Amino acid sequence: SRPRPPPFSPTGRPPARPPARNATRRDMFAAAARGRGFCAAATAAAGAAGKAPASPGVVAAILLATTDAIPGKTIKEYRGMAIGSTVRTKDVAKDITSSIRAMFGGELTHYTELMSDSRSEALHRLQEHAHSLGANGVVGIRMTTSSIAQSASEVMAYGTAVVVE
Repeated sequence: SRPRPPPFSPTGRPPARPPARNATRRDMFAAAARGRGFCAAATAAAGAAGKAPASPGVVAAILLATTDAIPGKTIKEYRGMAIGSTVRTKDVAKDITSSIRAMFGGELTHYTELMSDSRSEALHRLQEHAHSLGANGVVGIRMTTSSIAQSASEVMAYGTAVVVE
């Protein structure tokens, strides 16, 4: 028989539990995030840390770069991974209209707007999370899109939170 793991790890945290069999990728990510002390939703991370969400002006001051550096700036400190995500659902009425449009070709403007708004919200939450980590920039930004359910999509933005001068 195999020995049972101790009730707590050497770090004092409970051991990680495997995700439920029917858990979504988002559920698994959220569980992993909680174990590491950060949350995908920046406002939740700020609230958990006892901080108010960042004001729009402060968030706008967070520099963003898809590269590993910010041109003209020097990275002084790395603060860890910053994440922002949002899950959006389709409007049923607009979904029917888009389905009819899809048969005849052309841009599905409702979906284009939905995804554009989702990307903007994910980046905003990324900036809030970076601010809650004490960073003033995020480098190496990547974005992913995934289908959560038949009518819902998740957009996630992530990168490395840094302090730059």
